[in-house]
Amino acid sequence: MRIYTAIVMVVALLCATSARSEDVSSYKADGITYKLSTKAGNAALSSYTGYAQSLITCAPHSSRYINPLNERLSSFKVKNGGQLGCIVEVNRNQSWFYKCYLSQSVRESLSKEIIQRVASKDIFGDFSELEKEIYFNNEICAEASLK
Repeated sequence: MRIYTAIVMVVALLCATSARSEDVSSYKADGITYKLSTKAGNAALSSYTGYAQSLITCAPHSSRYINPLNERLSSFKVKNGGQLGCIVEVNRNQSWFYKCYLSQSVRESLSKEIIQRVASKDIFGDFSELEKEIYFNNEICAEASLK
């Protein structure tokens, strides 16, 4: 009986280990690979993809996700501002908020950059250099700390 119990426990342990490994996938933050929850990681990728797609046409869009590396909320909002152009609001990791008025060419460049980051699953760290050039440009974006 003891051998049977030990075998059942070993099989159960192996099954549990196998199930856990299926629940995580590889994602990147600033080029460093992390094993994160597949569900949370894919939700973030989906949020970023929707944002990137809406930038191209300035289609109204709103999405949010929890960054599985730091458990902080991020959100994106795109809306048509009429004569003002496309209005984009980015709330990154519950720390910083950017409200931007983006031209078509800037939106296209930003969308392309985001799509590339999503394809490489490298979205959980800092902004890319292009994102920094856009969001930190006080001629097109207003920045506010939410801390």
